[in-house]
Amino acid sequence: MKAIVYETCGSPDVLRCEEIQKPPVRDQHVLTRVRAASVNALELSELKAIPYLARIVFGLRKPVKAHPARLGVDVAGEVVAVGRKVTRFKPKDKVFGVCINDPHSSGAKVWVHDQGAFAEYAGVPESPLAMKPQNDTFEQAAAAGIVVS
Repeated sequence: MKAIVYETCGSPDVLRCEEIQKPPVRDQHVLTRVRAASVNALELSELKAIPYLARIVFGLRKPVKAHPARLGVDVAGEVVAVGRKVTRFKPKDKVFGVCINDPHSSGAKVWVHDQGAFAEYAGVPESPLAMKPQNDTFEQAAAAGIVVS
């Protein structure tokens, strides 16, 4: 799948579109075909690591070539597959929410380097997702993620 990735902090010039592996379908995750993603201050802070306090949140080390960072928190799309412990969604459901590592985790590690909404597919834990309202477009739903969290 194609995804926007980066290996060093800096301006948007460090972003690249690359072919990477599709996220695995983990037990409590939903594999979503991304239809829309929005940009917010989180992406800019992570990319630039400014303010420097952001490095505490996003990690003191920069991304590495073996595991380039993936931007994108807010997502809307269609469910492609669900993990064996997912109970609220099924394939073809239209969903929106936030791509975070572990919504039950406390602290900064929730937001570290691999959210991945700026990609063709995103692997998202079940809990920060909701059904997309029928009257909203995917773009409108993606714009609501961090705003309503």
